[in-house]
Amino acid sequence: MLGFWGCRKDKEKEDDIEVFMQVPAIAKYNFHLEQPTLITPFDTLIAPQLLTDNAFYSLEGLPLLISFYINYDQQSFEEYTTLWGDLGITPLKMEAARATNGGESETGDFDVSIEEIRPYAMIDNIAFFYFSHAVFGTYLVYEMTYDPDDTSDIPTVYFRAKESDKDNGIFPLEPFIYFCTFDLNDFLLECRNSEEKLKVNIKYKTGTDDGKDVYNDWEGNPLELTFK
Repeated sequence: MLGFWGCRKDKEKEDDIEVFMQVPAIAKYNFHLEQPTLITPFDTLIAPQLLTDNAFYSLEGLPLLISFYINYDQQSFEEYTTLWGDLGITPLKMEAARATNGGESETGDFDVSIEEIRPYAMIDNIAFFYFSHAVFGTYLVYEMTYDPDDTSDIPTVYFRAKESDKDNGIFPLEPFIYFCTFDLNDFLLECRNSEEKLKVNIKYKTGTDDGKDVYNDWEGNPLELTFK
């Protein structure tokens, strides 16, 4: 469920610096260290930049994409990694997975075709996804639904998209690629078993045929979710 990347610079007589781009994260405060942190899929990072920029209080608990540097030769804590230099932050819109009758759309007006869906990461029961579309320069809203009466071993979740105005829509961070996150807490409470993992099948709407919604199956089905 990971798609970010890092580039390491380790040259003689230079600091050991690694660059990371578009890493999913959640901002939280560590009261023991008295420092803001960024929870990522691979580590908890100390981010003093958030206090310097007074950004933490508006970002705490929210899903983010971050770009940052780690200077392994300039670290302040033994058990944690501290970010170094500039920190790029992009807040992401979050929707809630919604229980509906048969997993159908709540409003029925999600009519923008999704070309591709790709799971990106999951942190604190918040799932990060990116979506590819044939449209660009349009604000979009996403919907994720499931059938609460689905008793199969592998339940199905449905994704749909529609156009929106500038105030409540998502604009692409890259051409034709949109990022959105989903709060899965209620979904997991209803569907999870005794283990801390759950498999789901993903379907995403590509259009309609004779008034009926048409869906594609995600190529990686089933997706395994690990949660807290």
